[in-house]
Amino acid sequence: MIALSTLCVLTGSFEMFWNLMDLLQYLSYIKYVNIQFPTNLNIYFEVFKLISIQPIMNATGISAIFSLLDGNENQFVQTSEKFLTDDINGYFYTNFQSSIFCFVGLYLGYFFAKFMTKILYRIGPYHISLSGYYAGKVIYVIRNLLRLSKQEFYYNGILRMVMSNYYDISFSVFIQLINFNTTSVILSINSYAALLVFCLQMGFFAYMFTKQISFSKERTVQKKEQFSALFDGISESQNIWVTQYNTILLFKKQIFIFLIVYMEYNGTLQALVIAFSQTIFLIYVFKLKPLSNIYEYYKILVADSFLAFNTLLFLVYAYRSQLNLSVDDYLLIGWFHIASFSLILVFSLLCDLKQQATHIYKKIVALIINKVPEQNQGATVIFY
Repeated sequence: MIALSTLCVLTGSFEMFWNLMDLLQYLSYIKYVNIQFPTNLNIYFEVFKLISIQPIMNATGISAIFSLLDGNENQFVQTSEKFLTDDINGYFYTNFQSSIFCFVGLYLGYFFAKFMTKILYRIGPYHISLSGYYAGKVIYVIRNLLRLSKQEFYYNGILRMVMSNYYDISFSVFIQLINFNTTSVILSINSYAALLVFCLQMGFFAYMFTKQISFSKERTVQKKEQFSALFDGISESQNIWVTQYNTILLFKKQIFIFLIVYMEYNGTLQALVIAFSQTIFLIYVFKLKPLSNIYEYYKILVADSFLAFNTLLFLVYAYRSQLNLSVDDYLLIGWFHIASFSLILVFSLLCDLKQQATHIYKKIVALIINKVPEQNQGATVIFY
């Protein structure tokens, strides 16, 4: 999965990368539906703990640096139900660290690209020619890549970072807000910081909505390229609900995390509402077909169909005693959930592999076709 994600980014297939990350993050949070799952399914969900940046932060010591910034005293906000069982700290700063790390890394990357672009552009054509053909080619390629990444930062880089990190941002906000605490200055600051970030999220929704509407007007004077992240993978259409796909997707993410956190005391109702919201989104995608990539369209249909069904099937665990399920039946349904969740990932993987193979094949064919005329032209000049 990591190798495929890297390949998606390197080949510019960002919509495939974001959809893959969305699916993995969804599976890492669905385990908090407050219904007691069988042991095999709990073990399966533990794997998705690795789908986060936290292990990297722990390994590199960055988490320790964040802890130092927070002072000597370890702050802990008591959670409940499955969050308590999973040792989840409701403290906003702790949960928001990964998002801070991503944004700091994004800005450092921007300043590095800006600095290196200035350095490389100081190398004139004469000095590049002296370095040799291949070295000069590498300089030109790196220079162009850095320049493009610098230009992409405003606003595509920021937009993509927010959109890809939305599950984690929403979780860090809601888990603090539900445990709003003003017993100390530090806890008050964190509680109000979570409230501020929530307000910023609402502002971000309004920003996306109005920006996409403005681009749907033919006489807009703003450059759409600067905000292409808002339209990644979306079909060209005058239908406002098609162009607002990414806004609707983010809203769906926020609703999902809201239900996970705020409905923790009623697992059955929680599962029903999550399945219902998943079904509404599925109908929306099926009817309007907002995605330009047919493979991504099929992936969304398959994934959301199984996710909605699997969430409803969680109710069987809640009514295990009423249904007189044996331990073997209980585990068997758990294996069905594991198989169906894995099937979603395998189907997505196969679709992505086929797309990437087709994309690379077309590039190779185009490269060969472009070289043939050059060889023929060179032969003509020699014999002339």
